[in-house]
Amino acid sequence: MEVLRKIFLILLVLPNLIFVTKNVYGDSNQLFFTGTTLYNFCRDSNIAHQSACEGYILSINDNMFSNEYKNDYKVCYPKGVSPAQLRLQLVKYIENNPDYMNKPANTIVIQSLLNNYKCKQ
Repeated sequence: MEVLRKIFLILLVLPNLIFVTKNVYGDSNQLFFTGTTLYNFCRDSNIAHQSACEGYILSINDNMFSNEYKNDYKVCYPKGVSPAQLRLQLVKYIENNPDYMNKPANTIVIQSLLNNYKCKQ
């Protein structure tokens, strides 16, 4: 009887755990950074703002590399590329595509990285 009770509890709890984990992992109700916000940080002469921009770009890159998106977005950097270069290229990308200013910042970063460093097939 104890075995049946454990099986029942597992069958009752496990689907709910999976549901909660999936929602926590893949959903948010708030967008904090738009293209405009990121652009203003990235082009600012304040080194702290530039560093925040570079950190944001690197975090998006790391998410692309380690997450489920690694098969969808492939970027290949040449040796020696720096975070500052990525930041300056992002600023140029946004300036050349001003209609992206209101898009989510992470989307713009991905587009910029793919525009500059998409792996050749």
